[in-house]
Amino acid sequence: MRQALEARLVVVEEIRKVVEQEKLDKEESARRYFAEQQDLDGEGGLRVKATSLESGRKLEVA
Repeated sequence: MRQALEARLVVVEEIRKVVEQEKLDKEESARRYFAEQQDLDGEGGLRVKATSLESGRKLEVA
């Protein structure tokens, strides 16, 4: 029984690592997207305004 529980724990830890990496990848992708939008804003392009739940940073789409 202990071996089965330890095996399950290993699987759960691996799943947690994968999910955390996916979250980090999505956050990085969002950061790059917003940075690109800010670059466009500086060039007279799209203006972006939204609120990041984590940082409270505000961006606007105009």
